[in-house]
Amino acid sequence: MEIAELHQAFSWICNNCGQRNFERAVTMEMSPEDIEEAKNEFGMEPWEEGNFLTAPDIVKCKNCGKEYETEV
Repeated sequence: MEIAELHQAFSWICNNCGQRNFERAVTMEMSPEDIEEAKNEFGMEPWEEGNFLTAPDIVKCKNCGKEYETEV
């Protein structure tokens, strides 16, 4: 069986046309100092690596094109 790589995403419904949409999470741009601070805040070990992800600030409906600011 083949393997599918999963990505974190957000689901939302367009208020204009009712279409369900999906948006991939975005990688947060962080300085090395900010990364260390976040790792401490979340209780991560110093050797743990990876990206911190968040929701996009703006989304656009793939059906009708209406744009929205986001909130989580």
